[in-house]
Amino acid sequence: MMEPIEILVLGIPKTAGSKRGFAVKKGGQYTGRVVIMDDSGQAGTDWRGDVKAAALRVVGGAPLLTGAIRLDVEFHLPRPAGHFGTGRNAGRLKKTAPQHHTKKPDRTKLLRSVEDALTKIVWADDSQVVAGECVKEYTNIDRPGVRIQVSEVSG
Repeated sequence: MMEPIEILVLGIPKTAGSKRGFAVKKGGQYTGRVVIMDDSGQAGTDWRGDVKAAALRVVGGAPLLTGAIRLDVEFHLPRPAGHFGTGRNAGRLKKTAPQHHTKKPDRTKLLRSVEDALTKIVWADDSQVVAGECVKEYTNIDRPGVRIQVSEVSG
C-alpha cells in the first residue's frame, strides 16, 4: 500500500454548483441532446483548476488509484471582517464571533468540487471514494485553502 497523498491548495475554496440539465431544441423540435450546466460560474472553474494543478504537482503523472479510496479534506475559509474588532482591538477576534463556519458555501458542494477536480488525476472516478472526513472551518491564519489527504483503503 502506498503512502497517503497530501495536497495543499491555497486560495478561497469554491463550490461545484448545482447541476441543471436542459433538453436541446432545434426548429421547435427536441433533438434528443441534453446540455448540463454548472451554476458555480468561472470562480468554481478557476478553483477546480487550482486543485487540479496542485494535484498534478504532487502526483507528477503517477498512475491513477484504481481501488477503494479514503479522502480526508479540511476547508479553511476566511473570516469576515465583522468578526474582528476595530481600533485598538483591530486584528482581535470578537467574543461574539462564531466558532463554526455555518454559512455558505455548503460543505458538500465544496467537497464535490474537490472530488471533481481530482478525477482522472488521482483516481479514475470519484465513486471510488468510500471513506473519509470533511470539515469546513474558519482559518485562524490569513491563508485560506484546502488540505487534502488521499489514501488507499486496505482490503
